[in-house]
Amino acid sequence: MAVVKMGKVKATLNLSVRYIVNGAKTQGGQLVTASWNPGEGDPEKLARQMLDTLAHGRNAPRKGSVLAYHVIQSFSPDDPVTPERAHSLGVELMERIAPGHRFVIATHTDREHIHNHVILCPTDPATGRHMRLTRRSILQWRDVSDDLCRREGLSVIERSIERRHGCSFAEIYASAKGVGVKSSMRQAIDIAAQNARDFPTFAALLGAAGMRVTVRGQHIVYEDAASGLRVRDSRLGMAYMQDTVMARMGRCAVSQISFDTSMIREQGDGHAVVWLPGTRRRQCISVPMRCVIKDGRTWRAFLPTNEPQTVLSKDGAYLCTVATEDLYAHFKRPEALLERMAADSWRTIPAGRTEAEREAWMRQARKLDRLRDDVRGLDTAIRATDGSSPLADAMEGLEDDIRRARAGLQAQLIANDECIAEGRPPDADGLAALESREREIEAMQRDLGDLRRAHARHAGTPHKETQARRAGGKDRTR
Repeated sequence: MAVVKMGKVKATLNLSVRYIVNGAKTQGGQLVTASWNPGEGDPEKLARQMLDTLAHGRNAPRKGSVLAYHVIQSFSPDDPVTPERAHSLGVELMERIAPGHRFVIATHTDREHIHNHVILCPTDPATGRHMRLTRRSILQWRDVSDDLCRREGLSVIERSIERRHGCSFAEIYASAKGVGVKSSMRQAIDIAAQNARDFPTFAALLGAAGMRVTVRGQHIVYEDAASGLRVRDSRLGMAYMQDTVMARMGRCAVSQISFDTSMIREQGDGHAVVWLPGTRRRQCISVPMRCVIKDGRTWRAFLPTNEPQTVLSKDGAYLCTVATEDLYAHFKRPEALLERMAADSWRTIPAGRTEAEREAWMRQARKLDRLRDDVRGLDTAIRATDGSSPLADAMEGLEDDIRRARAGLQAQLIANDECIAEGRPPDADGLAALESREREIEAMQRDLGDLRRAHARHAGTPHKETQARRAGGKDRTR
């Protein structure tokens, strides 16, 4: 099976070419081909000739612009393909996906799996036009690679595995065999969450299991040290996100508050005393350190939802107890995390016979995507408001529903963890309910994203997700 991945070269083109033509990786340079000069193997000359092609194009390269694309085609170690055959397949792949463009291809044999590295010049030397790629162009390239593999009797990776996020080649091949790195990561996180009672211990247990943990805002980034695979928590599932992990360690549903280091009055004896915003430093609460995740100057405390919180005076005297939810009168309530509220809008479309046809296709595709988003947002708004109540009220109600559903998800996960800790398999009905609840939350989050876009359009301000996609759309056509 062959896998195709792509990166961008925006500086030091000569170093990129030098890396791929390394004789120690290419059988002394025998597996290196420059499409416009097959006998040339000097990386400095090859890079300079590519830069000359860019300079004579219609759009001269600017600082930060793409100088070349780095394409990698990797073959499974289980496939019967020789280095020479892999090299010729790589050449044929590039001639099909980038006819007329200059490229340098080198086949590396220094790893368990044979793989081709290609430095592709984006400017067509004949027309001077710059290659325009969308985020889904790589899928078209993979389709071509799959066709070549089928013709040669090589295996092809199923699309469901191919489209997974953040996969290395090792992860993709392992997934194809049913032994995924992400599955191992989930198992390690499950064990750590069962045995830890605070985040530092959780991170230490994962470190002992060969994983690194990094906090990035409201997300945890997990890294498998052996393979180098780095995965954001939301890509592993809701059970592995910050609030859910903290709930599993605390054995109860939690609610999150965030505060800056400057809001901490004092710290010690396993607690931090935090000033309540809006009280002019006259009232404070005590936060257990076991409930805290630190992210630079930002502290996130995940407090038990169903336990009352004690409010103290500035002198430390008891004032009253309040429900955890009532703390949001002082702290900002965290927004629901909307990862991707809809399927990726960039689809594989017919390439067209000319560059102008391809650009026209892409313009129409963007218009259709915007129209689809508007229609879906309007439909969701009508269903949520019954055509009468304000959109803001509908969004607030949906956010409350999501919070309640997430609390239920946390409770179900805790019950499953307890079963595992006692040596019993989780109840089958409980597992089914967990999957159903996660799908329900994802559906509500999609609706919330639609409502936010509809509300932003009604207010005359594009929603930040729409702005990002439109900005990204401009980048994709450069």
